[in-house]
Amino acid sequence: MGPSCQHPANFPPLTLHSGDRHAFIAEHTASKPALLFFIKGEAVVGLGDDMKDAGAGTFVHMSPGLKHSIKAKTPVVMLLVLLK
Repeated sequence: MGPSCQHPANFPPLTLHSGDRHAFIAEHTASKPALLFFIKGEAVVGLGDDMKDAGAGTFVHMSPGLKHSIKAKTPVVMLLVLLK
């Protein structure tokens, strides 16, 4: 029998996002803390009043209520984890 994976009921929601060059996620907020991990590509991430470059391997923590946005500079793949 091969490896198995179980998804606990209280496991945080995971979302895989991908976008072409110049893909844009408009500024918004979330009611829960979130983690964003860039798997591939390059983007500019707006965090409050700051703009930060992000690339493969970048890890971002966002507090509840923090205004944030993302604009891809190249095709990008990101993993979003919403925390409880």
